[in-house]
Order: sequence, then structure tokens, then C-alpha cells
Amino acid sequence: MLDLAVLHLRSAFPLWHAIPDRPAPWSAAASLSFDRGLVLTDRAANKVLWSTATTSASAGDRVLLLNTSNLQIQSTSGSLVWQSFDYPSETIVQGQNFTSAAALYTFDRQFAMRLGTNYFTLHIEPLPPSSGGVAATMYFKHTALQAKAEIAAGGGPTYTRVEPDGFLAMYQKEGPPADVLSFNTFNCGVRALRRMTLEPDGNLRTYYWDGTQWALDYTAITEPCKLPTTCGAYSVCTQPSG
Repeated sequence: MLDLAVLHLRSAFPLWHAIPDRPAPWSAAASLSFDRGLVLTDRAANKVLWSTATTSASAGDRVLLLNTSNLQIQSTSGSLVWQSFDYPSETIVQGQNFTSAAALYTFDRQFAMRLGTNYFTLHIEPLPPSSGGVAATMYFKHTALQAKAEIAAGGGPTYTRVEPDGFLAMYQKEGPPADVLSFNTFNCGVRALRRMTLEPDGNLRTYYWDGTQWALDYTAITEPCKLPTTCGAYSVCTQPSG
């Protein structure tokens, strides 16, 4: 399907993509234009596939792609109008704040990651009402230990961030984190680009770029039978023998 994406060039992995509300086939005659905002248009059907105007009421003067992979629209004064970091798709990258205002979705919208007051969860997303869908079902939850800093009621929203030392931190304000979820390379001196991705099987994994490939650094669910995609609905999961 046709989409707008920010790619990691060495691997061609999409660190962000727009996920249009109105998908179009790859063969569609499309155009990307900028007129105070980005607009992706299917020219043959004469319809807007995606636009930053749907997420920001302000108008910008220029588009910049930063070294962090953050796609931004700024005014001439340099003030931020819109940024892709506020609207992640299925991936967050090192240094990107992930808040409760956003969610990670698999491309098919079957699974989601959301942030609560002191935890994050993975969910099976409900089917559309027309399909007789049910409420979202949680299948994984990580709660903050609050060892170095406590999350105070009324102290502001929490957010998480993948840090360069190899961990996912949860904050309520800058300073000591309320939670540290360590990766395999935690405090090992591995300085590389890191990403955390909600993958098609519903698992949350973190990788770092080792110069030639994305190396696995963390897996949220390590037992296959705890994944929602392993056995399917109404199945009995049996661990393989031998």
C-alpha cells in the first residue's frame, strides 16, 4: 500500500510512517505537496490520503528531517508546528518521548501499545463494530518499580523514552526515572541507534544498529504461548518437545 515513511537508509527499515486513513495501492499516481502542511494525495482519485492538517491546526513554513529521524514542520521563527515524534506508528526511536496521548500500532491495527499512569500495556485491538468486535484485551503489562523517583498524583503525565545506555525509562519529569526497563546491552557501553517496535506477532522488541544489521536487545514476551498469535483463538497451547 502507498504510504509516507522515514527510512533508516542502511536497512530500509521504516522508523515512522503516516498510515493513511484512506489507503491506496502502490501503483496509484500520488503526489506529496507542502502548503503550510504536508499533504499526500491520490491524484487519480482526487482525494487526500493523509495530511498533517488533521493533527495540527497551525500552519508551518518549512519541513525538516532531523538526524534523530524526527520529521518536523516549523515556522520561520523556528517554532515547532508539527512533528512525527508525536504520532508514532509501530516504532519509537532512541530519544523519542512516548506519551499516553499516543499509541504504537502494528500495521494491520491488530495490536497496540499504550502508556498508563505508571505502566505500559500491550493489547489486542477490538474489531470494528460492524464485525461484531469486542473490547480491547490486554495480554502484557509492565508496571513501574518507582525505585529512584515516585510518580505523584497530579504531578503531570508520564512518558517513556529509549535511552542510549540501553534501557527504557519512565518519567514524570526530567531527572531520575521512575522506572528502568533494562535491555541486554544495559550499561555495556554500546552506543548505537536503538529502536523499540511492536511487531506483527504482537510482541514488543528492541534492537540496536550494529553497523550491518539490527541486533535484538530486548523481548517483552519470551514464552511463545503467551503471545496472542501463537495458537489462535480457543486453542490449547502445547510446548514443543525435543
